[in-house]
Amino acid sequence: MRRLLFAFVLVAALPAVLPLGPGLLTADLAVAQATTCTVATDATEYAPGDTVSISGTSDAVEAADLTLAVINSSTGETVAPLGEPTLAEGGSFTSSWDGAGAATNTPYFIQVTSGIDGDQLCFSADFTFVAAAPPPHFAATTAAPKLAATAPTSLIGPASPAQCAGHFIQVGAYAEAVRARRVMAELHGLQAMPVSLAIPAEDHLARVRLGPIADPIAVDATLDRIKHFGFSEAFIVGPEKGSPTHC
Repeated sequence: MRRLLFAFVLVAALPAVLPLGPGLLTADLAVAQATTCTVATDATEYAPGDTVSISGTSDAVEAADLTLAVINSSTGETVAPLGEPTLAEGGSFTSSWDGAGAATNTPYFIQVTSGIDGDQLCFSADFTFVAAAPPPHFAATTAAPKLAATAPTSLIGPASPAQCAGHFIQVGAYAEAVRARRVMAELHGLQAMPVSLAIPAEDHLARVRLGPIADPIAVDATLDRIKHFGFSEAFIVGPEKGSPTHC
């Protein structure tokens, strides 16, 4: 009777001393499973169409131990499952996302989970896709009549009285005619008003001007617009200035 009782106690204690079957397999997986990691993106802001480069470190033994995904920070929804990363020696890993389906000005982050039980291991800081800024819009201060574009005029020497019949916007006066012609070309690309080059005999400075403009209201609106283009020293030259060489 005593021998039978001893055998029963020994058999009952065996699972605690030597795990068998499924218990042994569970212990092996717990050792191989990744438990720590770090992950980051190469920037916090991207333009639409940019690729997000992802890198990190982990104690994972195999790439299958890790699963990456892009998460919408606002909703918590998975935007793009990235699957297993590329695992290198030393525990580092890399991955990427082409940004497909990303909305602008919406925060996202990279989540790393265990490939074995799905537990979250680590996550990156937020990043966003920022829309390109629209080109500046220059609103007219008043409804000025639209002036039709005419062929550019180049005046070498004094201007004639007929060419001084309206107001002008003098954009600048340059000692080098080459520089003046570059400014003229730039103005042609920015607006449709006639551009002229005058070189009076008394100082030989090449004056780049817009006009003539008959409507005084249109002159003011045009001056504001030209200054917005970066020509901060532009000013109005009126017909009352007198002689053809100074108008």
